[in-house]
Amino acid sequence: MRIEAWLEYFNNACKISNKDNDWKMLNISKYLKGSALTHYVNSCLNISNFDDLCNILIENFLKPNIVNLSDFSQHQLRNNLDEYFHQKLNCGRQLGLSPQLILEGLTDGMPTNIKQLMTINPPTSPTEWLKLKVTALHRKDDPVEISDEEDHGPPPGLPMQYTEYLCILRK
Repeated sequence: MRIEAWLEYFNNACKISNKDNDWKMLNISKYLKGSALTHYVNSCLNISNFDDLCNILIENFLKPNIVNLSDFSQHQLRNNLDEYFHQKLNCGRQLGLSPQLILEGLTDGMPTNIKQLMTINPPTSPTEWLKLKVTALHRKDDPVEISDEEDHGPPPGLPMQYTEYLCILRK
């Protein structure tokens, strides 16, 4: 049985019997078994009220969201850049990857033409990565025409070194 469900059952039974939180704290050890009882006994000095006890038990027995390296490396951008960014960033952090590896992984999951643009001036932080991606994807949707005859400089918002690579983003 899940710990949340057991605690809800215990709380409901106590409500029906008109038992308050003090009673719950004094008597819960009679109802806990196995590792839940062991964890309660080991933590009882740090517990000041029933809500604290519930939080400690839930945190201890909640199944962690297990991620592995293949989850990180195979995650690709589908439709939503923000969702992709946050999922991949959180996955990399859960794996304990260095910021540089997370940035490389974020870029690896992008379309090839965007990856090429990012190699020119790679970002140094996830926030910078997201800003550059938004700019690059915006330019992909609204391409800038580049003429060989006339140099108009970079479009607004893009550094000078991107000018020659904007042709990558044309449809």
